[in-house]
This record gives sequence, structure tokens and C-alpha cells, in this order.
Amino acid sequence: MKFFAVGDNGQLLEHEEGFHLKPEPETIIQCADLPFQPQAALPNSSNLGYARVLLDEASIAFFTKNLKLLTK
Repeated sequence: MKFFAVGDNGQLLEHEEGFHLKPEPETIIQCADLPFQPQAALPNSSNLGYARVLLDEASIAFFTKNLKLLTK
């Protein structure tokens, strides 16, 4: 899973964490040791397998506003 935020200088911040998820209808992930306060999360960012993902409202808003930063 990759976590994203935009820093004070407008630069994209990224941090990737590996998780092993159980095949359950819903999983809550708690991360206390990230280097920044994430504004969005993107599961299956490494594309190592199939995942059906429903993004939360905060992640949808973040990616809609900051998509141009992800393509650099």
C-alpha cells in the first residue's frame, strides 16, 4: 500500500508499506510509524495481484486534486 500527502512546499510525499491482507470483506489498517500524516492511500500500488478497492472520500478528493503530481 502506498500512502500520499502533499508537503508544505507543494511536493508529493510517498511512503510504501507492505501488508498481508486476509480475504475478508473489510480490513482496517492502522499505521502509527509513517514519516508524514497521510492524506490518501492507494492499495495494490505495486500491482502484485488483483484487488478490488473502494477508495474512501478523502483519498478520492486527494487524487482528484493532485493527480498531476502522481504523473511526474
